[in-house]
Amino acid sequence: MAISRLVPASYNTALETIGGLRCDILVVSGGGGGGGGGDTRAPGAGGGAGGLALYEDVVLGDQVSLAVAIGGGGAGGAAGLGNKGSAGTNTVVGVKTSVFTAETNGGGGGGAYANPATGLDGGSGGGGGTLQTPGVGGDPISLLYGSTGGTAGTYTSSSPGTGSGGGGGYTSVGSDGASALGGDGGAGFSDSDWATGSGITTGFAGGGGGGACDSGTAGSGANGGGDGGIATGTLTGGNATANTGSGGGGGGATNNNNAGGSGADGAVVIRYEGTTTLATGGTITTHNGYTYHTFTAAGTFTTALNKATTIPRISVGEEGVGSGGTEVTSGGYKYHTFTSGTSTFTVTRAGLFEVLVVGAGGGGGTGGAGAGDVLHQVMYLATGSHTATIGGGGTGATYDGGWAGLGTHGNYTEFGGVVAIGGGEGGVYNSSSNPSYFLAGKDGASGGGGAGRGTSSTLTWPKGYALGKGNNGGDGSVGQSRNPSGGGGGAGAVGLQNPSSLVGGDGGDGINTYATLATATSTGDGGYYGGGGGGAVNQTVANGATGGSGGQGGGGDGGAAVAGTDGSANTGGGGGGGANGSNTGGKGGSGLVIIRYAV
Repeated sequence: MAISRLVPASYNTALETIGGLRCDILVVSGGGGGGGGGDTRAPGAGGGAGGLALYEDVVLGDQVSLAVAIGGGGAGGAAGLGNKGSAGTNTVVGVKTSVFTAETNGGGGGGAYANPATGLDGGSGGGGGTLQTPGVGGDPISLLYGSTGGTAGTYTSSSPGTGSGGGGGYTSVGSDGASALGGDGGAGFSDSDWATGSGITTGFAGGGGGGACDSGTAGSGANGGGDGGIATGTLTGGNATANTGSGGGGGGATNNNNAGGSGADGAVVIRYEGTTTLATGGTITTHNGYTYHTFTAAGTFTTALNKATTIPRISVGEEGVGSGGTEVTSGGYKYHTFTSGTSTFTVTRAGLFEVLVVGAGGGGGTGGAGAGDVLHQVMYLATGSHTATIGGGGTGATYDGGWAGLGTHGNYTEFGGVVAIGGGEGGVYNSSSNPSYFLAGKDGASGGGGAGRGTSSTLTWPKGYALGKGNNGGDGSVGQSRNPSGGGGGAGAVGLQNPSSLVGGDGGDGINTYATLATATSTGDGGYYGGGGGGAVNQTVANGATGGSGGQGGGGDGGAAVAGTDGSANTGGGGGGGANGSNTGGKGGSGLVIIRYAV
């Protein structure tokens, strides 16, 4: 069948896309700052690396422009007890309407002597700081882009003291601190061609080293990450090497106070085959048969092709054919649906395929969780086996006389190089006076809703933000006795803050752009995918209160004296927020891959 007969219209432009410039794109966010070291032998922990993503074989047509914004490195924690490092900020390529978009998280700041001494979450997690209850390392927003920080050793005021954890790196977790020893930062991305071609020779996204005390040994930073400080040598944590996206080192400690090192700004590197310049933007170099465009500051990458340009092209005259998954034929199309685990799609005739990839929803806290990304692409697939990986929904937060912490974010779904990241988990309320128990919604494909904070607070505990093509969650309430929480963001709309003290915020709606695919495969929620979870009203007895409604597209409802409901399976919907009283937040809805072609 000829290309011109294929529907939808996106097939008819696929030849132009396939005939464009084939690029590899490396995206690195800013690294987290190292924690500050305080007296009485309380060293700071290493900062986590910024999130790193490598997109291969991205095909861009003529005169395609991608805006580039570089994430900044986080500041090191100030000298003194309890000063954690600041998180790095996100690097972004393109905008939501671009032919290609990417965004990764800044690295988590390193922990310090504070309750709790945990490292901050981020692209990679910051290391944990020393305390009588040792701080654990922060978690990565997605294991696809980073790793967990190391745990600290148990605090002691006796010499030689204990070291703090190293920050997580792109490739590996940060090492744990121990007696007289700071943890090393986790390894980053060290491919020699990318390092040489970009001029950033240390590599990218390594963790910062944890600080140590007295005559102990400080942790070493990886791939440009800062080394930890030590009382008998360099007291302050080392700054990370510029534009590596690596974490700063933790400050050393004994009878003085020492600041943590700063995380490095991120970078974007775009390369394509050949040594002829076919685009503008960034610092342009060549290495080993490739042209590199390296961005260390904001800019624009623009292809400069024409019909005479000689570049690798693929000639496509018909759509492909394949087998695998649950197969159904409807309306002139063959559909292949993948709903769990890892499966194989076997292409028996190379060509173009229309693909829908849905990431999993996050787990609810008291705030509703964010939805997973909903991504659509027409792609060329060669004959052979292609793997579909379906993300599982995040788990909800649990309550047993007190909230035990956040749930988990949704897992990513991937097919053919298209990665749909999962939704952020909802924030959690707890009546403890310790502010660490009032937790913000987490970032994700769509952000989780913030937790309500009660009448004694004047500060809003914020929503999580969208890192993918979704939307932000809703802020938690402030100054309201029933502590209603915000709804999670959906693929099509933001999550809402609560409309009154008796009602939780609604989850944002998903999108019904792909209703035809949903109907044919009996998936989705009324033709929608990617609804955010509703926020809870955090009461043990409802007394007329109601949780927020989940967004269209499988978002779970929030509870009022009951648990949040789960996001619907294979919609990417966020879990609903749960209320006090041995109740839990809802689990996120799992992801999905649908492949179709005309028959």
